[in-house]
Formats: sequence, structure tokens, C-alpha cells
Amino acid sequence: MSGAKKTEYDRFVRSVTMAFFEPEELKGSSVSGKRSNAKPDSEAKPSIDPTRLSAIHDIFAHYLEKVRNKNTVEIFEALAKVGACVGTKISELRRPPRKPRAPKKVKPKVSDVKPKESEESNDSNTSDSSEESDDSSSQKSNSSDENEPSDTDSSEKSDSNKK
Repeated sequence: MSGAKKTEYDRFVRSVTMAFFEPEELKGSSVSGKRSNAKPDSEAKPSIDPTRLSAIHDIFAHYLEKVRNKNTVEIFEALAKVGACVGTKISELRRPPRKPRAPKKVKPKVSDVKPKESEESNDSNTSDSSEESDDSSSQKSNSSDENEPSDTDSSEKSDSNKK
């Protein structure tokens, strides 16, 4: 039940553990009361209340039998891992809180970014070839009269907006 992947059973045992113990009580104790193998120079922490640990075992066994409909062998295998799961919860509580991560910056895809020149050329490429010749002649005549809208300009704008 301990490890990187948290299963439904892990969550169940951890939530029951937090219902029976205060976080400060768990931080100052260990499951077995023995000295840590990882830190042999450290002192042994007092064990958690065995009566409440037994109650966690009983509640978990009842959950597996009545709710999850597990057989006796599966129940005993899962109960053997309860101590490790509680120990993992204790070590989790002792860790300092993590800094919140900054949101990831989303980089635009190369295909999404188009230069301005290519957008203009794409607009003219999508129209019919007969309109292209009309567009080029109307653009030449409009360059001298930019302030005066012509009939062809308004129809071209409405056509491009529809696409």
C-alpha cells in the first residue's frame, strides 16, 4: 500500500488514521516505536497508541470484507500493509510543505504562428483565379484613393469575413 502509486486502500487507511490521530501527535511518533534504520544515530520516537492502531486494522478489515467483498486471504494481505501505510502518512506529515509550482508557460506551436505576409497571401490564394485578377486591379486603383471605399472593397471584406 505504500509507494508512489496511491491506491483506494491507501486513501482509506490514511483518512481513517487522520480521524483517529491529530497531525501533531503523528509527527512526534512512529508506528513501531523503534529507532529508524535510515538514521541510526537518531533517538527512537514513541509508538502510536496500539489500541487506536488496532481499531484502524479492524475498520479496514470490515471495509474490505463487507464493502469490497474480499476473501480472507486478500484481507490478510492488505492488513499486513496497514502499518507501512500509516508510517508513510507520518513521514508525509513531517515533510516541510512544498512551494507552489509556477504555472507552465504555453509556447505557441510553430505552425500556429504565421508571418503577416503569408496571411495576406493566403487570403488571396483562397479566392478564385478570376477574382484574383480583379483584386489586383482594384488594389492598384484603390492605392490612389484609399479614403474612398469602392463597391469591390466592401464585397471583398464581407467575403473574407464569411470564411
